[in-house]
Amino acid sequence: MNNKIFASDFMPKDQSVQNELIKRAKILAIKHDTNNKTKTSLINYIRFTLGKNEFYGIPYEKIKEVTSNFMLTPIPNLPASIAGIINLHGFLIAVIDLKILFSIPHTKAEENPQMIIVSKGSMNVGIIVDNIIGNNVYDSRLLDSPMLSQSISPECILGIHQGTTAIINIESILDHSHLPLDTKSQAI
Repeated sequence: MNNKIFASDFMPKDQSVQNELIKRAKILAIKHDTNNKTKTSLINYIRFTLGKNEFYGIPYEKIKEVTSNFMLTPIPNLPASIAGIINLHGFLIAVIDLKILFSIPHTKAEENPQMIIVSKGSMNVGIIVDNIIGNNVYDSRLLDSPMLSQSISPECILGIHQGTTAIINIESILDHSHLPLDTKSQAI
């Protein structure tokens, strides 16, 4: 008994359906070629939430560490966007609250925030996030332009990835005029 099955047995017999499949295959082939040409421009990033439904990302190249075990010490007379400082491995690190900087309402769901330690040169800064969801990659040439917002300076967002995740420009955040940060962490 010879029960051989061939790939052609699964092809639809209707010509219009076959034409649609060929069209889709050509589109996928073009996307595959594009991915091969741009592999060096793909950037890995960590994806997280701020508030209920706002997704953000920070490129891994700017991240030093992620922690959920920290004790935040508020410092009086600083801008509200500076949440305070933490002692991280013997160094005092300033901590930014992006929700205040971006005018995102605080909710009760933030009982267990996490912190992403980012760096720019010799400066290390903590950023409080509600929940780290995972990671992804983007091509900087394919990011959508950020939407204009009254609460977020356009230079603080590199662009929007896949219509849902705002990729944060850490350099711009750390250079932001509302953040009087020292350029070096202080050893204690």
